[in-house]
Amino acid sequence: MKVVFLDIDGVLNQGFGDAHPSMVRNLNRVTRRAGACIVVHSSWRYLHRLEGLKTILKGWGVKGEVLDTTPIPEGAQVKFSGVILISNEAYSAFTQALPEEFRQREDKWNFERAASIQNWLNASGQDVSGFVILDDHKEFGHLAPHHIKTKMNVGLTQEQAEHAIRLLRA
Repeated sequence: MKVVFLDIDGVLNQGFGDAHPSMVRNLNRVTRRAGACIVVHSSWRYLHRLEGLKTILKGWGVKGEVLDTTPIPEGAQVKFSGVILISNEAYSAFTQALPEEFRQREDKWNFERAASIQNWLNASGQDVSGFVILDDHKEFGHLAPHHIKTKMNVGLTQEQAEHAIRLLRA
C-alpha cells in the first residue's frame, strides 16, 4: 500500500480556510497515478474526527481514499486559539517512536508530526510499500527523505505533485 500523509493548511490551501481547487487537483493526481490512499496528519485531526475529515475533504473534491488519521498524544487539548497543549510526560511517551537524536533535541516539539507518522507506521498493521509527507513544516527528522515541503502561501504545486508520484513509484 502507498500512503500520502497529508497536512491541510499550506498544502490544500494557502495557510487557512477551504481548499483551493488547483491544489486539490494536484493531490488527486498523486493519489490516482500512484494508487495511494491518504492518512491525515494535519493539526485538523485535533479538531475533527476521521469521519468529519472525510466529509470535509470529499466536499472539497478530494477523490482519494482517506484511510485514517495519525494518532495524537494522550491527553492533548486544543485551546480556542488553536494552541495544542500536551504535557511533557505525554509528549515524551508519544515521541518514543522517534530515533533518540530527535527525542533529545531542545526543539523536540517540532517533531510532533514526525512522531505521529512514525507511530501510525508502527501501529497500523498495514504493509506500506511507499509513502510521502505533504506538509509546509520543515522538520521531519529521519522521515525527511519522504517529505515534500510546500509553501504555506502557495500550497501543493503541480511540480511537487509529480515529485510525490515519482517517490511513491520508486
